[in-house]
Amino acid sequence: MSQTPHGLLPARFERWFVGLLRPVAARLSAAGVSADVITFLSLLFGLVAGGLISVNQLRWALLPGVLMACCDILDGQIAQHARRARPFGAILDSSLDRYTEFLILGGLGVHFYLHGEPWWIIVVALAMAGSFEVSYIKARAEGAGKSCSVGLLQRSERLVLIGLGLLFAGCVLKAILVFLAMFTHYTAVERLIYLRKTD
Repeated sequence: MSQTPHGLLPARFERWFVGLLRPVAARLSAAGVSADVITFLSLLFGLVAGGLISVNQLRWALLPGVLMACCDILDGQIAQHARRARPFGAILDSSLDRYTEFLILGGLGVHFYLHGEPWWIIVVALAMAGSFEVSYIKARAEGAGKSCSVGLLQRSERLVLIGLGLLFAGCVLKAILVFLAMFTHYTAVERLIYLRKTD
């Protein structure tokens, strides 16, 4: 493991996508839309996506899923534009992010249950536990005054992989879930090792 392990997505792609949303954030901020409203919109889109996944509308779930991901970026940008970045806003954003991940992965668990594939619920649960652990370690690190945005499967990578799984469904979705179930926990270990080396 490297001293500063990076995620699957190229940093250039992430910068491009974030830059793409900056004009939207500026307009929303100018219109008086608060970051907290966008944060709750992200939760709403996550709820819709999870509901569609649970009833086997996987590809239809992509649209609210993409909107959820966009809101996840926009709320922070709006707070910066409005110069109203508050500790509580960051805590609210991080807390609701966990709910959106639960809604998406929970929807997949219901999807497999309704299709008579209960063993896959275990895979989904492992992926969910790993995702939460990755985010928890980052939150604890930031609470201790350290930055920990490192690791193979950060939130952006997880969302992109789940989106690809929803797009192709079937064996591709299952392969991605197995990958998430294993490598979210690997990412958690990466973060712990990184924090230990920088302690």
